[in-house]
Amino acid sequence: MIKALHQTLARTPWLLFLGLSFVVSSVGNGITYIVIFSELIRLSVPATSLALAYVLSTVPGFIGSKIGERYCRNNNPFQLLIWGECLGMLGLAAPFGAVMTGSVPLFFVAQTVSAFTIGMTFPAMSKIFKAGLSEQELPVATSLETLIFACNVILGVGLGLLLLGRIGVMSLLFIDLLSFAAALLLLRSAKSRFSKTFTPVFSTTVSLRWKTLSGTQRRGILLLPLLAFAGAPAMALLPGLVPATLSGEEAHSMALALLFARSLGQLVGPLILNPDKFEKRSNSNMLMTACLCAFIACYALIPFSPSIFLALAIGFYCTYFLKRGVCTGDLHHPETV
Repeated sequence: MIKALHQTLARTPWLLFLGLSFVVSSVGNGITYIVIFSELIRLSVPATSLALAYVLSTVPGFIGSKIGERYCRNNNPFQLLIWGECLGMLGLAAPFGAVMTGSVPLFFVAQTVSAFTIGMTFPAMSKIFKAGLSEQELPVATSLETLIFACNVILGVGLGLLLLGRIGVMSLLFIDLLSFAAALLLLRSAKSRFSKTFTPVFSTTVSLRWKTLSGTQRRGILLLPLLAFAGAPAMALLPGLVPATLSGEEAHSMALALLFARSLGQLVGPLILNPDKFEKRSNSNMLMTACLCAFIACYALIPFSPSIFLALAIGFYCTYFLKRGVCTGDLHHPETV
């Protein structure tokens, strides 16, 4: 897949610039993500505030995606991406103000704006890929999205952890500001090189009745919300699960390292799925139940871990098992709604 990605990027310059813009932007977002949670932990906010920060880093994205989907029906999705980057840049005023004043609500605003703008980009990216790539090249788009998420985790969150304490928090936010500016320039270059036109999409409303759905369709509708309901509370409380043997600066660093381990688990889980076994096991409720049980067991063990490295390994496997369960349940079946 890496070879196919390289070949596609070589013959489609607009995709190269588009991918670079998201890579640069995702690195900045990862750094600010670490800054926000670092400051919340430093301010000794309760676990409920950390959980709320996690919720606000995900839920507004759903609203943003709906708005982005509606906009993309009749407009150029590149314009939406550019507006999204501009909104994200303006949204940095919230973490800048929060760091200067110690305002917890402003950190929540920063998480909300970031999640909302990221959610806006997904429908736009989907429309651009479908219009600009052939059917044979579409799997390359999936690889590019994985690469972007990997950069967010490894370069963004990881770099944020390495630089935190070595340079000031304000300097880290300025790095994110520069990443937005660079992403805007790259997006404009991608837009100017995109030769195809976008046609309006006229959607038709289809009424679905629960009684008429097949078992596979019902499972496809219910599965991911149920998995999110089972996994989100534990994921949100992860920074508060630092082993009791740690305190002070050591506990602070450990909480941030657990966030990195969580993100790394989310990345690795889907990447090492065996494609040959995926179709055979995608309908296995037993496998998903086993993954969820392993996920919950790992979370229960983190506070009692006698070693920092063991706690990080457990934190990694928490989200690894959850992501395996989600991917197993993400049915790519023709009957699934």
